Formats: sequence, C-alpha cells, structure tokens
Amino acid sequence: MSGRGGGRGRGRGRGGDFGGGGGRGGGRGDFVRPVTEGTRIEIDVQLERFKASNDAEIVFPPDMSNHDRAVVHACCKKLGLKSKSHGKGDERRVCVTKPKEYKPLDHEDLHALSLHGASVSALQSHFSQFPQTKRELETAATGSLDDAWDEEPIDGGDDSRNKNKRSKRQGSSLMKPYTQISQNDALSRAKALADRRASDHNLKDMQRLRDALPIAEFKQTLLDAVENHQVVLVAGATGCGKTTQVPQYLIDHNWSRGKGAAVMCTQPRRISAITVSERIAAERGEAIGAGTVGYQIRLESKANADKCALLFCTNGVLLRRLTSPGADEMLKGLSHIVVDELHERDLFADFLGTCVLLSRIKHDCSQPLFECNTSSTTSNIYQN
Repeated sequence: MSGRGGGRGRGRGRGGDFGGGGGRGGGRGDFVRPVTEGTRIEIDVQLERFKASNDAEIVFPPDMSNHDRAVVHACCKKLGLKSKSHGKGDERRVCVTKPKEYKPLDHEDLHALSLHGASVSALQSHFSQFPQTKRELETAATGSLDDAWDEEPIDGGDDSRNKNKRSKRQGSSLMKPYTQISQNDALSRAKALADRRASDHNLKDMQRLRDALPIAEFKQTLLDAVENHQVVLVAGATGCGKTTQVPQYLIDHNWSRGKGAAVMCTQPRRISAITVSERIAAERGEAIGAGTVGYQIRLESKANADKCALLFCTNGVLLRRLTSPGADEMLKGLSHIVVDELHERDLFADFLGTCVLLSRIKHDCSQPLFECNTSSTTSNIYQN
C-alpha cells in the first residue's frame, strides 16, 4: 500500500504507509500520525502547565520525531500558544512561547458588547438595594430564576425583604393554593357565578349550549369517579365537551361544597392553551386573566393569583415545574391536574404522565385526570 513518493525524507512526499500525505507538520486527507496516546497526553500536560505558569518560553528536547513535533504544533494552536521549530537534523527542536495577547481561533467573529452608563447605574442601584442570595445565584447559573422564588424567608432577615420574597413566590405560582381558600370565599365565588348567569342573557344561552353537550350527561358520573379515585381517564369523541367542561365541573363542584379549587390543565400546544382558556372565561362571564381562568405559556402568562382557580399551560411548562426544586410546594397547592389530548402521545405528554403518576405517591391531594379522544360518540370514564 505504498503511494507516490513513499513518504521520503522528513515526511514531505505523498502517500507512505499511513495513507494520506505527509507534508511537514501537517498532511492532507485522514492522515493519522504514529504518536502514542501516552506521548500525546504528556505533550498536552506540559503545554497546559506552561500556559498556567509565569514562564515565557518552553523548549522541547531535540530527540522528538517529526510526528511528535507536529503534535506539539497542533496542541499549541488549540491552546492559543505560539510554536516554531529551530535547527537542523538532530538539533531541531520546538520552541513554544506565549502571545502578547491571547486570541481564540474565532476571535474575528467576537465583538465586545457594552452597556450604556445609565443602564450600569440602574443595575448597580438595584443590586445594592436587593442583593442576590447564594441560592438565587446558584439557580440562575443552572436553570430558571423562577425556581429561586421558592426560597424560604431568611431567619432574622429584613421583614420587608421577606415579605417581598413571599409575594414573588406566590405570584410565580399564578394560583392561590386551594387549601388557603376559606369556605365562605368558595361559597361566595359560587354565588357570584350564579348571579352572573342569572342576569346575563348571553351566559344563559351559553349555559343551554353547555347542557346540550354529550359530556353533560356524564357530569355526575365524572364527579363521583373523581371523589373516589385518584386517577380518572376520560375518553370521548372530538367536540363532546371534555376540554371545556370537565375543568369547570371540578371547580363548581368544589365551590358548591365550600371547598377551594386549584386546577392546572395542560394542552399540547401554546395556541390551544390560550384559546381554550379564553373560551372558558367567556362561558363564565369573565375576562381572561382577571377572574377564575388564566393561562401560562413560555415567556407569557395572564392570571390573577388571588382569583385564579383554573390555569391552562402547555405540557412543557408543567413538566418543567414538576422537575424544578419548588415542585413539592406547587403540588400541595393543587386540587386537580388535568392532562388533555393524552392520546397524541408526544414526548412531553409521555414524560408528563409519568411525572404526574409518580407525584401522586407523595401528594395524595393532587388528583390527576387524563383526557383523550376516541372515535366513539359516547364518553367513557375509566377509574384507578
């Protein structure tokens, strides 16, 4: 397998026994230099130590082969060092120095960015007034700052700062925990809804349409299943009312008994989370984000933390929150979790279903419901 030139002299020729061209210190094609892994590691370690030291120059011994010197040149280029071979024959050696200014290989594509003086002053003023805690810095370096608001108040710390943290922590959940809703508050919410429907003709028409949906005849069956089982699977044809009616049944049922409700309902897509929440808000005579119904998608949310009892979000949002440090506190504040369109079996939905089922082992208060479409004209309720 010898090629033209046979790799003569100091590797200048083409071909040779190593397949690819030999040029000095380089080569063309998939040329693999016959340098052992131990030698490569030793060269790399020496160069790393030199780069970290205060020495201005390092000279490798003359007993290195052409291939060894080529590896030195390649490592120097990777580390941003300057290398040059000097001498002839047996006295040829590699001299490595440090550049006056280190420049990475892609330095031409890098541009310095600076903030306006007013921006710098504003940031300094903010951080001097609200310095970051150690946990906030660690969380910001590894994930989302939303997780930092789960931090407990600092013992002996400033009361105003702790109050600010508590308000931010509650605001990040976008829903008041159902255990914090009193019996009078729940009953008053149910009465306010009934009064709106009794006085608004549009809501009366909507209520008649709701009662005509196929899911309506299974309302009591569904509520009984939720009362007696932790996991309920609702299957029905498209348009039967699963998505818009089931979450409302859960809220209204709890309110009628003087209990709080905090239902988180997922949708596979952002647009469906927004449109479904707007539809349900309209059916209840409310503005989206101002009353009972809200939504949270990536980079956007609209909900009133004091009034919201039904929060729509995407599968990815809930999955992220279930895998964040504040997941336990969030789950304790939810009365129900509804995962819609489970039959689509996308990646997020599969992982979300697993996380929800595992979470019910720790938190008995969270009752998951799964909804999917079938070709049947009737709805089916499966219990576990």
